[in-house]
Amino acid sequence: MPYFFHSPDFSNGPSGVRTSESDATTMSPAPLPPARRFEVSRKAPSSPITIFPLQRRFAVVQVDPVAMVMMAGLGRDVEALAAAKALVTKKYLVYLESGIDLPMPQSQWCRYRVNPVATTLREECPEWGASPDMVLPIPPNTAHLRVPSPFVDVKDPGYVFKFPFKNCFFWVDSDTELRIRVRGGDAGYDDRKAVALAFRPHLRLRGSFGPDLARMSDFLSQPRDKPATHPPTAASDGTPTMPPNPHYDAMVGRLPRLLDGLEGSDNRPANDAHHDEASSTSDSQPSSMPPPVEELLSLDLFGWLPDPATKYIPLVNCWLELEEHLSESTIPSPVGLWTEQQRIGAIINAAIERRNAALAATQPPPVPVSPGETLPQATSEPPGKMSGP
Repeated sequence: MPYFFHSPDFSNGPSGVRTSESDATTMSPAPLPPARRFEVSRKAPSSPITIFPLQRRFAVVQVDPVAMVMMAGLGRDVEALAAAKALVTKKYLVYLESGIDLPMPQSQWCRYRVNPVATTLREECPEWGASPDMVLPIPPNTAHLRVPSPFVDVKDPGYVFKFPFKNCFFWVDSDTELRIRVRGGDAGYDDRKAVALAFRPHLRLRGSFGPDLARMSDFLSQPRDKPATHPPTAASDGTPTMPPNPHYDAMVGRLPRLLDGLEGSDNRPANDAHHDEASSTSDSQPSSMPPPVEELLSLDLFGWLPDPATKYIPLVNCWLELEEHLSESTIPSPVGLWTEQQRIGAIINAAIERRNAALAATQPPPVPVSPGETLPQATSEPPGKMSGP
């Protein structure tokens, strides 16, 4: 219901009370125009064009290796740029489950947690108890459905989820993390062209993975002679590739375990606030914040803290127009996405090693110390002051 505003009536003077005829002559204002009617909308119109895609949408993504090398600060490494340009990447179908960062106006990308979409049963991973039947069909596909379909809205019987491809699955425990690039202006993401999942089915989707995740957990909890491992496989060119199940760790930036420590790091959590130059100051200066506040800030709820693992998270171009970029027969396996991430990670690590070696070569050699010789001790006296009587 609109609101109405009318101009006040000052025909009886500013106070609304006429005291005398003379007052009426001197105090009456000039005639006012007829009352104007203004309507105030309760809800401001929202544009369907956004700089980042909304969550609960299906999307097509493609990794940009050159941009990953550039944003890792390795743009001057000719060898790394050449390797990135030579890397051929595919377009993959994913479901944007949720956004992770709170983007700022200057943000170039935003992290999302996504579920890759496949057209085959799940790749088997015996080391983690993952079997091919651990899938969830996406309507209109109903094959291998072992739990109530989450793609219905029990409170809205008229809701129908429409998906353009007929033979697609979610793989259980295959969710991963991507950085989706910003697109401003008229080139933004047109949500009118998106295939979206309603809110209540979206909530039920994660719960549908529960029984299979419990099976995997029971398998991993069983005693074995040797601990469960996650061995890498190799591509035809000898490059290590990502196994069928990358097992991202949410507390370590969801970086694949195979990439942990490749920079000589000490495997600190990615959301640790004391990285790089920050560690040199924070360790020596006492904090003025209460411990609960420090602990809350260390969680990096908005994704603003520097994170060395970020450069390994695939940076992708994204499209919401599914059928313009993929067809039923061209949807690739999610394993290819993880393999591409592994190869780009190898390129980045090699460039970092070359950079570190070049820096080490410019450092002066250490001064040799003869046996029994001690280095001079620094005096505690201020400069210019003589010690002694």
